[in-house]
Amino acid sequence: MAAKDMQSGKSLREPPYSVDYEQALLAACMLEGGQDSLSKCIDMKLTPSSFYIPAHAEIFKACLALYKAGSPVNVLTVGEQLRVTGKLERIGNYAYLNQVTDRIETTAHLSFYAKKVKELEIARNLVRFFMTG
Repeated sequence: MAAKDMQSGKSLREPPYSVDYEQALLAACMLEGGQDSLSKCIDMKLTPSSFYIPAHAEIFKACLALYKAGSPVNVLTVGEQLRVTGKLERIGNYAYLNQVTDRIETTAHLSFYAKKVKELEIARNLVRFFMTG
């Protein structure tokens, strides 16, 4: 059992997640252009809540909005979508979007990244279930 913070009663142990896999998946979606990559993500039942990092959830939400509109998905269009919805500054502006897309050189492993993000989401849900149930 994880140690507890005596004041809040919360577990000091963080839930399972990976900044690296989340960034790699988002990078693959933006570098590929969105349509094929986001179709795969949707098929794997990934949603914004699949991402642990709030900024990553917002970026994925922007990608999905562009995908549904039939628009290209890249750093510029995602940044503009985030700006329109008032979220661009909250996620770290274009600097963070560029940092994310610099994480990988190829979109070849998109399915692997998506699978890892999904597995970690499931693991977090199981931890939450057993901690509250």
